Amino acid sequence: MTDNDMPKDFFPNAKPSDDYTLLRKQFGSLKTMLNCVHQQLSFYQKKDYSLNESRLNSLEKSIESEREMNATLTDENQNLTRKLEIAEKALDWMVENSHESYETCASKARQALVDIRD
Repeated sequence: MTDNDMPKDFFPNAKPSDDYTLLRKQFGSLKTMLNCVHQQLSFYQKKDYSLNESRLNSLEKSIESEREMNATLTDENQNLTRKLEIAEKALDWMVENSHESYETCASKARQALVDIRD
């Protein structure tokens, strides 16, 4: 890391002291600060990010599974909606072309659906 890479406020108004004793103190402080930065850098370099990767992989598999389930449910919903539309049209036709009441036609239609399921 060069001075050009450092943020401008990393050394706010840092000027070397003219007094040798204070200059040594500044040097010691700077050395301590750099050791701290080095320790932080080492910590983050050694940190195990594999846990995060495994969590991401798990979430990705979960999302894919949910997408597949959603596609299956969407297909099933469309299929049942088509069957319901057919049943409604058949009931309307029965009511229009029969001298029986709506309730009687609906009962026969229900029985027909039960027979189809079985």
